[in-house]
Amino acid sequence: MPFMLRNTGFMASALALAACASGPDYHPQTVSASSSAPFVMAQGSTVTSEAEPASDWWRLYDDPVLDGLVRDALAANTDIRVAEARLQRARAAAREERGAAEPQVGLSGGGQ
Repeated sequence: MPFMLRNTGFMASALALAACASGPDYHPQTVSASSSAPFVMAQGSTVTSEAEPASDWWRLYDDPVLDGLVRDALAANTDIRVAEARLQRARAAAREERGAAEPQVGLSGGGQ
C-alpha cells in the first residue's frame, strides 16, 4: 500500500509540473488558410469509383493461398440460410453445454 501511495504522489507531482511546462507566454501557432478549408476531392479521381467490383476481385492479389481460402469459403457457405442454420445449431450446442454444467433438479410422482 505505501508503494501505491508513493507512486500516486509521484504521478500527481509529474502531472502538476507538466501542466506548467507551457508557461504564461505560450501562443499557439497560427493555422494556414489552406489547412483550415474544407476537404475537396479531386474530380475524376481514380482512387474511388462507383463501379461494382468484379465478382472475383480477390484474384488481383495473385495469391494461391487466398484463392484457396475463398474457394473453400464459397464451397462451405453456398447459402445464407445454411450459414444461419449452422449458427443456430452451434448456439444450441453451446446452450446444451452450459445447461449440463448447471445444477439439475428432478421431480417424479406416482399413484396407485
